[in-house]
Amino acid sequence: MESDSAAIDTLPAEVPVVDRVLRTVENMFAGAAAVFIFALMLLGVVQIVVRVVWNLQIPGYIDYVELMMSVIAFAAIAYAERLQAHIRMDFLPGALSGRTRAAFEMFLCAIALVAASVLVYATWFSFQRTWQLGDSTMDIRAPLWPSKLLLCVSLALLWLRVLLSMVGYGRRLAAPSIGAPSTRQS
Repeated sequence: MESDSAAIDTLPAEVPVVDRVLRTVENMFAGAAAVFIFALMLLGVVQIVVRVVWNLQIPGYIDYVELMMSVIAFAAIAYAERLQAHIRMDFLPGALSGRTRAAFEMFLCAIALVAASVLVYATWFSFQRTWQLGDSTMDIRAPLWPSKLLLCVSLALLWLRVLLSMVGYGRRLAAPSIGAPSTRQS
């Protein structure tokens, strides 16, 4: 008998050692994203105060925001995937159970792996082009390559997380008792 908790039921059985290392890296990236969100809020407050009180502006404000956005938007993407906090249509997987659900989730993971592979490939070449050209922001001339590299690494982490999920669903498909949710005592 399966547990009533949908959250536990949807989590795949994961390879523990790889998962532990990946979780540590994901947590670091999510922590960095949180710090950058807080820094962006502070920068915005300072920009408003300086503009209202002294009628001045922070030089390169838009450039700083542009550089911070890659960290804010993408650094925690693998973390969100691990927690299944991403936007997802669950009506079909929610209607399935057991091996059928595991097979369907593996299929969805395969699609996600293909998409993430294309994105990692494209962002890597975007990073290389930016590095070689020495591309920089307009006002403060800050290099753009760190944010492009971070985007590539974040998507590679997402790729690894999806691959690990696919392995977990494959293990559940091969042996339904592996990774099956335990029944909770109320």
